[in-house]
Amino acid sequence: MQVINVRNVSEALPVGVEFLRVYGAKRESRNGPVLVAPCPVTTVYERPWERVLLYGERDANPFFHVFEAAWMLAGRDDVKSVAKYVSRMKTYSDDGKTLHGAYGARWRNWFPNEFGDGNPIDQLAWAVRRLRANPDDRRVVIQMWDAGTDIATADTNGKDVPCNTQMYVWIDVEGRLSLTITCRSNDMVWGAYGANAVHFSYVQQFLAEAIGVPMGKLYQISNNYHGYLNTLEPLFGMPLDQPYASSEWTSAAENQFRLCDAGEDGVRIFTEDLALFLDEKVTLGIRSPWIRKVLQPIVMAHRAYKERDDNERFEKAHEIVKQMQRHSPDWYAACVTWLARREEQARRAKDDGVSHA
Repeated sequence: MQVINVRNVSEALPVGVEFLRVYGAKRESRNGPVLVAPCPVTTVYERPWERVLLYGERDANPFFHVFEAAWMLAGRDDVKSVAKYVSRMKTYSDDGKTLHGAYGARWRNWFPNEFGDGNPIDQLAWAVRRLRANPDDRRVVIQMWDAGTDIATADTNGKDVPCNTQMYVWIDVEGRLSLTITCRSNDMVWGAYGANAVHFSYVQQFLAEAIGVPMGKLYQISNNYHGYLNTLEPLFGMPLDQPYASSEWTSAAENQFRLCDAGEDGVRIFTEDLALFLDEKVTLGIRSPWIRKVLQPIVMAHRAYKERDDNERFEKAHEIVKQMQRHSPDWYAACVTWLARREEQARRAKDDGVSHA
């Protein structure tokens, strides 16, 4: 077992790239040549709430990362919503409508409650109840792999079965909510140190706040830790950049907007607010400050950017994300730089008539 101890995901990415460059074994896969770690890899994040990547070489999509985290926390599995941010998400759907392995649906409304009222089990709400009642509870396991359906899906070459299979939720000896994730197969660039670092740290934050304790460490166990050569090679030799060395960024990350208040009412209110925002596009009356101050500007700015016939779409998107500049400088910086790269691509395409997207 290789253990990578890091402050946050910004430190993890260049360390992981170098580890695979030096120790990875080249293999073929259905998605092309890949470097595979010689053993399982555990990444330990000391400060998982510092979840934003800013490497230009990586070009992480902050709009997708934040929206996908909200989509998961809402228990959704529809492909249409997330495909607005990353169109290739459609390629993982067998029916063109849903994503079979969607983590959020597995967390909140997938598994039947055979001994209760017949409604699906909300595993997140269950975890909150258990650990509020007994902080020393060692039975809080949140399941994402469902043998009853995922074995058949794998055997019939279905497009989407969960890569991350379980979460262990526990309160450590310092009274902090820690999270351990097990993953059968982890693309280090796009998965482990991309989307996974964002949406699992957000579910960790949600659970910690609902239970009423601080966030602790995030442990990410990747059984098959790998990177595809076409995405790895451009990152070889990338510098270790630490944006959170800025006191402004560190302070903002430590004092970020809460997702919810403690207790079952906090879970219920956040869940209701999230459903209203995602389903009804409601903005008035939303109680969660995170939805109002982070998620809403992210969604609105991306919507403005997607208006291809609007000559001022980039200006409008930049104006909207300014709402986050003071209280969320990390996500603000990520959105601004991502939009700037697309604006330059659009300008070059207009100048020479060739798409550079």
